[in-house]
Amino acid sequence: MDRRPVAPRHRGVDGGPKGGRRHALGSIRTTATYSVVEIRKLLQVHENTVRGWIRDGLPAIDGSYPAVIYGGALRDFLRALKDRQKRTCAANEFYCFSCHEPRTPAVGSVQFVPRNSKQLMITAVCSECGTALNRVGSVGRLAEYEAAFAQPEQGGDTLNEREQPPSHCDSRKETEDA
Repeated sequence: MDRRPVAPRHRGVDGGPKGGRRHALGSIRTTATYSVVEIRKLLQVHENTVRGWIRDGLPAIDGSYPAVIYGGALRDFLRALKDRQKRTCAANEFYCFSCHEPRTPAVGSVQFVPRNSKQLMITAVCSECGTALNRVGSVGRLAEYEAAFAQPEQGGDTLNEREQPPSHCDSRKETEDA
């Protein structure tokens, strides 16, 4: 039986999983001190990432070479970094992965698709760039979502339907002069 070779899994530094931005803050001992190499191994990031953090404000112990960092300071810095990167969305917004900002959906693009008896998928299109937007919600809160994403009624009171033109309109002066 022929077996196709399996593609190698991408690995980060020291063979650990190549990770995103979630660092194991629980593994950092607040009373310990760490060198750049120790932080690299502990958090599975590149040494240049740690040095960039030091340039960006991670406090190192003064006058030490190689740089030594307190564990508590490292934990506080990573929490602050995570908080700075968060983008909270209002009730009527989605997070757009293309714009990297919370955005309101385009008019008439919001759809509610039930996933199961408890969850529903809210889909829309970004009003700025046209990217597909997705958000998961609770079926029990469907009325709340519909109210938040309610689209304003189009049309309504137009100039042709009014008896008199608005006060700031030039045609009002023409009718008064006549």
